[in-house]
Amino acid sequence: MNQQSHSPTVEEALQAVQTGRRRQALRYLEGNGDGPVEVATLADALRNSADSTTAPPSREKERLEVTLHHVDLPKLDEMGLLECDRQHRTVSYHGIDAVEELLTFIADTFE
Repeated sequence: MNQQSHSPTVEEALQAVQTGRRRQALRYLEGNGDGPVEVATLADALRNSADSTTAPPSREKERLEVTLHHVDLPKLDEMGLLECDRQHRTVSYHGIDAVEELLTFIADTFE
């Protein structure tokens, strides 16, 4: 686990883990170490872990990348969980202990 100087509020922590996509992204980034990860790589990992076959693979990946890039990752960046490099389309995970503990609780209890 990582220790950040920013302690999230209850609302921020719950918002961070609000959607399955954010939880999957955080788990992937947490397990991937400290190096930057391309948004496309993250989208591939999330798409491959999902059982969605509603759109052709290329369109599904593109839609997921756009959603991550414009919605989920900026929100997690604001919370201090990661840093988005929009120019290079990469993210670097920082993590916050309280959110990581919440992720573990959700996984152990509900998933």
